[in-house]
Amino acid sequence: MRKFILKRILYFIPALLFLILFSFILLHYAPGDPAERLLNGEGIYETDLSPGLANEKYKIELQQKLGLDLPLFYFSIGRQSETSSPGRYIPQVVFNSKNQFHRWVFGDEYYSDGIIQGDFGISWITQQPVSTIIYSRLGWSLFFTITSVIIAYLLSIPAGLISAAYPGSRFDKWLTIFLTILFSLPVFWVSSLLMLLLCN
Repeated sequence: MRKFILKRILYFIPALLFLILFSFILLHYAPGDPAERLLNGEGIYETDLSPGLANEKYKIELQQKLGLDLPLFYFSIGRQSETSSPGRYIPQVVFNSKNQFHRWVFGDEYYSDGIIQGDFGISWITQQPVSTIIYSRLGWSLFFTITSVIIAYLLSIPAGLISAAYPGSRFDKWLTIFLTILFSLPVFWVSSLLMLLLCN
């Protein structure tokens, strides 16, 4: 049992690191500039910058505040001086102690606590803290998750017992066909239909 738990932990750590890195890459390559989205959002981004600044200067200072002017990762590959061998590309690895990824995960001393402490930044649209938006909807999410699990067990356990007690019966055949169709439906398509049906 101890080996099993240790193995799961060893699998979990690299998977978590990969998920964090993949999420950061997706956010970085998402279309649009985060500073522009905050400036053009519905709310008012709380900042200590002077309101009289020109929009471009305001955007530059907001990018600095968000850490968007920092290098992307802990190291970057650039071009060395070509004086010794002109016309050749000589890669140079530069290590960056201050970078966007580190700030996003661990935060900084001024504006961000990092996702590791539950600070997920500011929403581009509502310009509210993302953690506040998540916590405000967490209760309903847990309610529907627990309810769906209870309903699934209440339906699946009796159906499974009946199928096991009467193998090859009409009920068993129809249940097999129904479950095969149900499992073959894409989850995102079913959820979209349910949202259209129940949420409007």
